Amino acid sequence: RLLLRTPVVVIAAPELVPPGAVRTLDELAGFPWLQELGTNEATAFLHKNGLTRTGDAGFVSLPGNLMLDAARDGQGIAVIARAFVEGDITSGRLVVLHEDSEREGYFLVTPAGVQRPAVQAFCDWALRQSGAV
Repeated sequence: RLLLRTPVVVIAAPELVPPGAVRTLDELAGFPWLQELGTNEATAFLHKNGLTRTGDAGFVSLPGNLMLDAARDGQGIAVIARAFVEGDITSGRLVVLHEDSEREGYFLVTPAGVQRPAVQAFCDWALRQSGAV
């Protein structure tokens, strides 16, 4: 079940990449990249778009909150669900460099069949929290 419908965006601080400064995805390859620990969103984006990092472009994996702080501070480009940074985009703290609307969002996935009561209770709670119910 869909919990949150949101595209994935490539974002950066305007101090790192001013609005309009990057005209093609290839131009992003030379920038430092940030990725949340335990995910491969930035790596997958680079691979999906055939981008090879160039020069001294770094690649840093951080916990999610630190990744966002680093992006806001202009330390690198990040890939994240737009819903999580909408306030930063609206306020101008972050700019959208690319939006991938092929990804629909976040889903609640469970094995087929009847769920244990604790799992069902969690699923019901998550769906209520997301507004999907």
